[in-house]
Amino acid sequence: AARVVCRLGGNLGGPPVRGLDVECCDGTRLEVVPRRLSLITGELEHMGGTAARPSTNASVVLRRPDGASVVSRGSGDVDVISRSDAGTGLGSTIDRSRSYTASLESDTVRIRDNEGNTFEVHGDQSVDVRLAVSIGDEIVSPRCSVPHKVYRHP
Repeated sequence: AARVVCRLGGNLGGPPVRGLDVECCDGTRLEVVPRRLSLITGELEHMGGTAARPSTNASVVLRRPDGASVVSRGSGDVDVISRSDAGTGLGSTIDRSRSYTASLESDTVRIRDNEGNTFEVHGDQSVDVRLAVSIGDEIVSPRCSVPHKVYRHP
């Protein structure tokens, strides 16, 4: 069985819901924090919904016991982080240079390696590669026309 904890605001004037935590029996944890767009800064701010101004977004973190995580800040990008790239603890630094980022608005999944090369796969199955050090040749998207064929930089 899962344990569900709803974190509530401490004062009457504050936001009613500060977050929701779910802990599954296998050790998987899910943290959901309501957010809404600030009318002043235009950024997402940590606030629960109210009847007058409900929450418009949520940041979500799914943490597996093996260290892998899926992180959504609530703005359209979702990071998939492997165990080896995740830090230890909730406030730790994540090596985002090797994490996958899915951009929901642009329909892409991208990764940037330690050398600064960027690889993007788009929803139409096209691939974009930006090399940190280019040797002047253009890489054409393979379109995956032949299954089980390895495509490499020349």
